[in-house]
Amino acid sequence: MGVKCYTAAHRSHEERGVRNEYCGEIMRRASTVRNPFDWNYLSNVPRSDEIFGPLSIAFLVLFVLGLLATVIVNNRVASIFPTHRLHRETLQKITYRAMWGWITGLIFFTFRFFGLNLLGMRLWQYVSVLAVLGFVAFTVWWLRTKYPPRVAAWRKEQRRRAFLRPGSPAALALTSNTRSGTVARAARQTRLDEVDPANRAARPTRPARKK
Repeated sequence: MGVKCYTAAHRSHEERGVRNEYCGEIMRRASTVRNPFDWNYLSNVPRSDEIFGPLSIAFLVLFVLGLLATVIVNNRVASIFPTHRLHRETLQKITYRAMWGWITGLIFFTFRFFGLNLLGMRLWQYVSVLAVLGFVAFTVWWLRTKYPPRVAAWRKEQRRRAFLRPGSPAALALTSNTRSGTVARAARQTRLDEVDPANRAARPTRPARKK
C-alpha cells in the first residue's frame, strides 16, 4: 500500500469540495422548509427531530415568560395598589385569567412533545398564540372603554361612605340636625298643649287589673 502525499493544491481542492457539500446541504434544507401556514403542515404532528424548531422554541419561551410574569404580578397585587381596592381586584382577575391562558398553551406544547395524534398538532400552538393576542386586545379595549366608568362609580361610592362614616363631620352634622329637629317638635307640642289641652296627645290607657 503506497503512501499518498497531499500537496497544497490537493488540500485546497478538498476544502472546496467540503464547502460545496456544506452549502448544498444548507440549500437543500432551505428548499424543504414548508409554509408555516399550510394546512398539512399545521395538522401534522411533528417528529421527534422537529419538536424544537425555531417557532416552537419562540413559542415555549414566550409562554414560560408570560406565565412567570403573571404569577409574580398576581402575588404582588396588594403592593402594587395598596390603597385602591378596585384596581387590586381588577388586576388580580386579569392576571388570573392570563395565567390559565399561558398554562393552556404549555399543555398543548406538552402534547406536541409526547407526539399525541390529535392534541399534538402544530395547529394548537397557533390557536394558543391567537387566543393570547385576542385576550390582550380585549383587555386593552375593556380598560380604555368600560373600566373608567366603573372607577368613577367606585370613587363616588367611596366619597359617600366617607361622608357618612361614623365620627365624620358630615355624620355629626346629620346627627345634630336630627336631635335638633326632635327637640323642636317636642317644644312645639308643649306650646300647643299649653294653649289648648285638647291638642295633647292621648296617652295609652292601661288595662284594669282583675281582682
